[in-house]
Formats: sequence, C-alpha cells, structure tokens
Amino acid sequence: MKLSVKASLYSLAIMAATIVAAPFVAHLQTSAAQTPASPESAALTNLRWRSIGPANMGGRVTDIAGIPGNPDIYYVAGANGGIHKTINGGVTFRPIFENQEVYSIGALAIAPSDNEVLWVGTGEGDPRNSASFGNGVYRSIDGGDSWKHLGLPDTERIKRIRVHPTDPDTAYVCALGHAWGPNEERGVFQTTDGGKNWQKILYIDKDTACSDLDMDPQNPRILYAGMWTHRRKPWTFSTGGGQTALYQSKDGGATWKKLTTGLPRTEMDRIGVAVSRSNPNTVYMVTETKNEGVLFRSDDRGTSWRAVNFDPNINFRPFYYSDIRVDPTNPERVYSLSGSLMMSTDGGRTFTRIANNVHGDHQSFWIDPANPNRILSGSDGGFQISFDGAKTFEIVNNIVLSQYYHITYDMRVPYHVYGGLQDNGNWVGPSATRFREGIRKDDWYTVSGGDGFFVQPDLSSPNIVYSDSQGGSISVIDTNTGVSRTINPYPRNVGSTGGPIFDYKYRFNWNPPIVASPHDPKTIYFGGNVLFKTSDQGHSWQVISPDLTTNDKSKQQSSGGPVGVDNTAAEFHCTILTIAESPVKPGVIWVGTDDGNIQVTQDGGKSWKNVVANIKGLPANSWVAAIDASHFDAGTAYVAIDRHQDDDFSPHAFMTSDFGQTWKSIKGNLPPKGYVHIVREDPKVKTLLYAGTELGVFASWDGGNRWISIRNNLPPVAVNDIAIHPRDNDLIVGTHGRGAWIMDNIAPLQQLAQAMAAEAYLFDLQPASRYQIWSKDASLGSKTFTAQNPPNGAVIDYYLKQNFQGPVNIVITDSKGQSVRTIRSMANRAGVNRTIWDLRYDGPPPAFGGGGGMRGGGGGGGAGGVGGAGGGPGAAGGRGAAAAGPQRPAGAPGAAEADLSEMFGAFGFGTGPSVLPGDYTITINAGNNKMAKTLKVTVDPRIKISDADLADQLSAGMEMRDLTTKLNNLVTRLDDINGQLNAIAERNQRRTGAAATDGATGAPAVNPADIRTAQDQLKALRAKLVRECTMGYRCQGRLRDEANSLMSSINGTIARPTEGQKTAMREMKEETSRAVDELNQIVNTSIKKINDQMSSMPHISTGGR
Repeated sequence: MKLSVKASLYSLAIMAATIVAAPFVAHLQTSAAQTPASPESAALTNLRWRSIGPANMGGRVTDIAGIPGNPDIYYVAGANGGIHKTINGGVTFRPIFENQEVYSIGALAIAPSDNEVLWVGTGEGDPRNSASFGNGVYRSIDGGDSWKHLGLPDTERIKRIRVHPTDPDTAYVCALGHAWGPNEERGVFQTTDGGKNWQKILYIDKDTACSDLDMDPQNPRILYAGMWTHRRKPWTFSTGGGQTALYQSKDGGATWKKLTTGLPRTEMDRIGVAVSRSNPNTVYMVTETKNEGVLFRSDDRGTSWRAVNFDPNINFRPFYYSDIRVDPTNPERVYSLSGSLMMSTDGGRTFTRIANNVHGDHQSFWIDPANPNRILSGSDGGFQISFDGAKTFEIVNNIVLSQYYHITYDMRVPYHVYGGLQDNGNWVGPSATRFREGIRKDDWYTVSGGDGFFVQPDLSSPNIVYSDSQGGSISVIDTNTGVSRTINPYPRNVGSTGGPIFDYKYRFNWNPPIVASPHDPKTIYFGGNVLFKTSDQGHSWQVISPDLTTNDKSKQQSSGGPVGVDNTAAEFHCTILTIAESPVKPGVIWVGTDDGNIQVTQDGGKSWKNVVANIKGLPANSWVAAIDASHFDAGTAYVAIDRHQDDDFSPHAFMTSDFGQTWKSIKGNLPPKGYVHIVREDPKVKTLLYAGTELGVFASWDGGNRWISIRNNLPPVAVNDIAIHPRDNDLIVGTHGRGAWIMDNIAPLQQLAQAMAAEAYLFDLQPASRYQIWSKDASLGSKTFTAQNPPNGAVIDYYLKQNFQGPVNIVITDSKGQSVRTIRSMANRAGVNRTIWDLRYDGPPPAFGGGGGMRGGGGGGGAGGVGGAGGGPGAAGGRGAAAAGPQRPAGAPGAAEADLSEMFGAFGFGTGPSVLPGDYTITINAGNNKMAKTLKVTVDPRIKISDADLADQLSAGMEMRDLTTKLNNLVTRLDDINGQLNAIAERNQRRTGAAATDGATGAPAVNPADIRTAQDQLKALRAKLVRECTMGYRCQGRLRDEANSLMSSINGTIARPTEGQKTAMREMKEETSRAVDELNQIVNTSIKKINDQMSSMPHISTGGR
C-alpha cells in the first residue's frame, strides 16, 4: 500500500511526502500472531465467555448505513462496539467485525453502485474523553462476510467516508488523526483502486483534522471538507480556531479552495457540511462562532454563503456533534444532530426539537432516498427507526453496545452484576436467572442516571446500592422501596458545573471512585481530591486524608475554547481515580490520582506517603487508572497506568511488594498499543494476574512477565474493568462497547500450570445447586434481546495433553460409592474440555422401536425419537453426554431433540431423578488416566424443603424410573417379536404354488391366520402401552406415555410427590404387571403355535433383543 500527497494549486500549503503506514498494523498483527502459538492459549481455546447484556439502553451508535429502497438490510456501528448487520429489517442483528484488530468504528459507507461493497473507517470520529482508536480503513466486497485491511493505520479516527456513485473502488476518507497529539496522517485521503494505494489530497498541519466530508451527488468531482483544529489533554481540550475552515474541490480532490464568501471572519468551531441530494446547489454548513452564526447556507454550490441560524442550541457542544443532514427529496428539510435531534422545514431558519422520547446525544442519521419517511437514527442511547418522517421513533435495543467504566458484584444467589455505563446511568442485572428465556432486558434495572461510573452494593444488604455520576454526584438507593438519596459529601459545585474548578473546596473526577471496605461492607470510601469515608449510608462523611493530588491550578481551568468553553466534568483534574483497601490488613489503603500520584496509608488515613517517584522511568503526572490490593500480602499492590491521553498508547503496569518502596514493571509482552485499564490479582493464585486493556483481556501465570490473550469468543473490545466472584469463581469483565461478559468457573485458569504438567487433569469442581427453571414470559419473538444463562448443573472441566484416541468417560458416585451416572463418549480434544452434569441419575434406557410396526406400519420410535404412525413414539430416554462445544449439559438435547427438550426437558422428561444434596465423586477415565474429585451439591437456598421431602421425591423418582424402564423393555420386546412376525409373513407371501416349502428359503409354511392372530394380539397390547400417532391432541396417551408424564412431573420440580402422584404410581405398576402377563400369555400361546410350525428353522425369539 502506497500513500502519497498531492500539492494544491491554491495558496494552501500542503506538505509533499510519502508515508508508509504499516508499523501499527505490524504491531497488532505480531501480538495477535504470537498469542495463539502459546501452549496456554491453545489449551484454553474451548473456554467461552457469556454475554449477559445489558441491551436496554443500547449504547453509543456512531454510524448507520442503509440501502435505498431496501428496508431489510442495513448496518449499525458502535463507538467501540463493532459492526452489526440485519437482513430482516432489525428483527435480529449479526456482528460482522468480530475478528479484526480494532473495534471502534467511526464511519460506514455502502458503495452506491454495488451494495455488497462496504467501506469502514475505524476509530470514533467524535473525540470525547473516552473515545477509542482505530487503525485505518477496511473494506468488504461481500456484504461484511469477509474483510480486508486497506491501511491508513495512523489516522487513528475517521469521521466520514464518501464513495463515488458509479465506481465502488473510488473513495474519500475524512480522517481526524490523533486526538491527543500531533501527527501527519490526517486530513482527506483518496483511493481510486479499492484501497491499494492512497493519496493525501487535503492536509493543513499536524493539528488540523478533517471533521466532515460530503460529495455533490450529481457531480462527484465536487467535494466539501470541513477542516478543524483540535487537541485534547487529560485536563482540557481546545476546539476550533486556528486553521478551522471549509474547503471545496471541483476536480475530485486534485485541488482545493478555502471558502470564505459569506462565512465567518472570526474563529469557527468544528465544521459539519451536507449537500442537498435533490438540489446540489444547496449546501449547509454547521459550526459555532462567537457571534457570526451557527448554521450557514449556500444556494450556488458553495460560491457564497449566508448565516441562517444563530442559535447555539442547534449545535450543542460542537466538538462532539457539528453534524447536519438534508432530506434527500427536500432541500428545505434539515436535521441537526446534537444533544437533541432538531428539525427545520424552512431551510434552517427555525428548528423544532423532535424525538423527545428517545435518548439524546445524536451521532448518526440515515434517510432512505427512496422513502424519506424511513429514517435510521443512532445516539448515545442506541439505535432508533422512524417510519413516518421523524414524527415517531421505535427504539431498537436488541444489540449490546453498552460501555462499562467499572463493574462489581453482590453475593445474592444468583449473584448480580453492577456497573456504570457511558451516558446511560448505573445498572444492575443478574449473572443468571431461573427463567427458561435466559436473562431478559426486564431483568436489568437502573439505580441512578447521568453518565454512570461506579456502583457499589452493600454486600450484607444488597438492596442498598451506592452509585455516582460525573463530577462527584453520589447517591444511595434502597432497591426494595425505590427510596433514593443524594449524599454528596459537600453538596455544592458537583457534577457538570459549567465553570472551572480551581477555587472549589473539593474536586471530583469525571468518574469518581466508590469502594466498600473488604472488612466492613457498611464502610464506603469515596474519592475527590481528598478521601472521604462514611459508615452511615452517607448521612455523614469523614475526610481521612489531605489533598492527595498535585493540586496544579493550571490544570483546573475551563476546558474548551477558543470559541466556547465546555465544562462537563469530563476534564476535571487533580482528582482521585482509584481506591483500594488491602483485604489482608485493615487500614492499608491505596489511592491513585489522575495527575500521577500513588498514595498509601497504613494507619487508616492518619498518615500518607506518595510513592510514585519510586517507579523508575515513569513520566510525571501519568494517569493512575487502577490499583488492586493483593489478597495475599498487605504490602503488595498492582497499578495500571494509562498514558493514552498523553498520546502514549503503550502499556504501563507495575507491582510492589513493599508498600511502594520498590516497583517492578509487569507489562511484559502486552500489545504495544494496548494501554492498560486494570490489573487484577486472582484471589486464589498469587502469580495469576488478569489485565484489561484497550485491545482485550489477558492473563499472566508468572506475575506479569508474560501475558496470554484469553479473549477466545469475546469481541476485540476494550476491557475497562475485571472482577472475580469470590463464591462462584467466575471471571467478570466490563467492556467499553459490548456490555458485561462472564467466564463461568475459572478453575481451568487457576490450575492450568498443574494441568499442563500432566497427561490428563480434572480441575477442582465448584459446588453445584439444584434449582427450578420456569417461564416468566409469554413467547418473546426474535426481536427481543435475551442473554444466555449459565449451564444448569455441575461444570466439569478436564484437560488432555493431546487428542485422545480412545473414549473419555465420566463416572459419578455418591458418598457411599453407589453409581449415580455414567456419561460416555466425552470430548477427547487436546486442551481444556468442559461438560455439564445435570445433577440427575441415569434415566431409563430407551425403548428401541423397530419391528416394522403393526401390519407393516411405520417403524417404532428410536431412542428418544418419534416413530412412524404405525410404530408410535419411542420413550424419551436418557441422553448421552454433551458434545464438546462445551456448555451443553450431559443429557441435553441434540438438534433433533431440541423441540422436545424445550417442552419437556426442564420437567425431567425422560431423565433420571435429581440427586440429593451431599458430596459426590466425579471420576474421569481416559485410557490409563483416572482422575477423581469431590463435588458438593446443594439446593437453591431460596427453596425451603426438608431432607425428608427430598428423599421422598428421590424415592418416587427412582420408582418411576424403574417402572418406565420396565415399560420400555416391554415395548422393545413386543416390537422385536412383531418384527420377526413381519419377516415370516413376507416369506409366506414369496411362496408360490401349493408347495409345502419355499424353494428360495427353505422355510416351512406358516398358517397366515396364525400370524394375523398374533399380530392383532400384539397390536392390541401395544395400543394400551404407546400412543399410536405423533400428534397428542389426536391420540389418547397410553400407559407408557402416562408413565413418562408422571415421571416428568415428579422429577421436574423440587418438592415431595403428591398423594395423587403416589396413587397413580401404584395404579401404573399394577397395569404394567398386567401388560407383562398379557405379553407372556401371547408368547406362550400364539407365538408358541407359530414356533411349532417352524420345524427345524430358527424360532421366534421372545426374550427381547
């Protein structure tokens, strides 16, 4: 890929240089290539993450691309959430950018001449404080099924891509470049060969970005580009002024002219530009000025302009918005995307706020040129559709794009996950539900609004929840009653104050930390520029530190300018970012600040020591993103340093074991561009660390010397926080773009070293609980978001050093050594394998249908299957072990059984009874390798049931299993006899003439009447045992069907059997005995009579096969 720079014919000075834009790509690819090659990575390939949402609020949508006249197909891009495609008008979406090296999306563009060609610009184009980065341009020529990276890696952020209307290989890229520092790969770029080569066709200087780009739809050689001088620092940003201006090219980008006639003579803020599709003479430009206007209009293709609107509210916060759109059929109908969605029908002179019942902060907008009533809209709150020209909007929240800052948990059963989301408040949701539908949107709820950051439940009373939003706004809510209180330590000058903070009594960061003491859940710490402490739910606060920051007044001034200030708390500085109290020793508290201090107290705050200077080589004033206090030593802590706001994307992480006197770098081989958000120590294994970075999640088994990606099926999204649940041993991550994810039971990570030293290894088993699954909803349809529950049962993880050729079986025994369950033919792949035991005994063996049916009808049902009309259904037998994919329980259905499982599986249909609480031994046999460990089984603590009632249920379940087994064997025996009769009847039919012997077979003739008599008797008996058709509402259930149903009702609950069930059991046992006697009578009479005619030939076997 080549990149060159064109020189302008006008006074615009453009640097001529050739840039080879490959180093960043090489770094990412090198890291990605190294990770799969490691033995640890290969061993862990089969472990999976589980997304739990939330999708309620959507998340930040940065661009949308639709196809004119086709309401079925469109694409939705997340700020840091990849790309999602629908082919059914938004009923379902499929992520299509999961295997790329970056995940932040700034621009989408479908080639007008070939709708299968999709161009993507990576890196969010609205550079707020939390925006992620990209690595250039990608293109797909098959609608997103496959991708090719086309370069421009150092553009970092791309706002817009425009594709030539008739040539899908010609495209223009509007690149912002670095947000946190100067660089040359910014401006407007052009390719005419599908991205093989690029030319930089508009460049001002290292500080000026392209903020927007549009093309004349009738003459694609006419281009308009907004150029914007912009820079961010951790404590401030500047926006506009400088070289900010609007440019036009009339020759496809070969030359550019700065447009001035009628445009502001004073400094302008960020520029957005839009050309009317129906009348390209009309062009709109949106910006902000001191007093010369906000919205400008040209009616002569940019030659001259006039201000048509001076209201700054139509472009609230220009650095984040400055986005104007024109109805493709009406040049007077204009939309402004800003904090609110605004619409004008008079060419921009007046605007009305619309979409008042959807989330604000609008970032993307697409109007169907073939039907302008159909509008696709994206905001910080997700994705919306209008079908009536923006009069009403449907919120489509079935994509998880939520952006976590921090995440934690409580100790409920199941535990709940807590966290704050960018511009979407603070949320609580379950890690699992007992609902067959999974984790629904309705299972999540919010505890406070604003931009969400820290959420901290009282672990002793999880209904008491603390949470905060920007600038120190903190509240506590009782979720049982909904009573919420604001508990700011100093309720003045908090939140988005609109002014500088240099003279405030206390200062709070954009995301001020809330942390509970590990020694007392009632004690809450809150960080400002000092450390606050409360033990009475915020009624009173104690200041337990001096100012722990540098208190640099120069970094506490207004942000924004030179056109307008912007004080939302996003740039508030000289504040505390992270708090960690030692779980080992009370009173040892670590604090990290946004201006580079690491403070520690060993006496509960009476004295403090700043130890950051002891970190050799760390630049001063670095952002201390997170501190984690060790679970093993009071003096050990882990620190994540994030310097990307200084334009340094490299990872920085350190540890100390002596209260900060000395430090060791633990960045190891983390990706060169993967700046670190969090390092978390495993609570069971001291040397096992987890790192959440902008490029995913990693683990180190040697204390940080070497890191391995454990992303697996997790998208390549930023991981901002990590938590390990102390009871369930789950790894929980909060991603900044795809919500919360859980890796259930991380024993394989904790014991990987021991496992890899053995030929085979069985990992420690987490206690498993019996609980009831039920349906809480009616049918939800395909459009409603639901997340996957964890597997229902005991998680069994084992390791094989290499692919195993023989069978791998699991034997489960109780505390007395009695056999409970045997699970055969387990996954035998090298690495970690997972299966699930459903906490049940072996079920009844299936009835093996066959025998040709009665009088040549359909064959009997197979194992758990459904036979033809003649044979009837076979019993739903106990099922085999899970396939390797490894979340399916042993006994869970395969594809052919899925429907039956949905209907009956949760009720114990065809399965054995559930085991009693207690200890069980899990033994895995793999050739000569035999491994055994103990599993503890409990009952859901919410269910009140006595041991005697559980034993009564088990006894009844076993009785019904034995009865069903007897019935299955009886049906198998009956069908086998009937099959042999069918064969004899066929031989009789092949006989010709009146000969006494069939010349072909030599079989003696059997009286056909005797065969029909025996078949009629068997058919009559079978009709008492098995339903004779597959549609239950047309055929009455028979004895075996009723027994299966009774077994289902007894085994499918957690309760003792009813008296009615016990009565039915007695009756069924009696009927079964009579059926056995009846079959024996048929065998001893009718079948004996036929056997007597068989002479020396093999007789009918009557014992069952």
